[in-house]
Amino acid sequence: MIIDLSAEELQVLLETVERHLVDFRREVAGTENPDFRHELQKQQNALERVLMELRRQARPESSAPRSAL
Repeated sequence: MIIDLSAEELQVLLETVERHLVDFRREVAGTENPDFRHELQKQQNALERVLMELRRQARPESSAPRSAL
């Protein structure tokens, strides 16, 4: 899937995912049910992969005016 974002949109999305991931990590850490915790950890891993890709796209050396995800 490709999502075409402006640099500003990419930055907003990056900051939003970063903030959500901080809260999500707390939720995972506080979950006592092993099965539910495992599912949350899978979601956390997926969010971390998304965040890595957003950071890669947001690198300043990219001279393209728009970023494609």
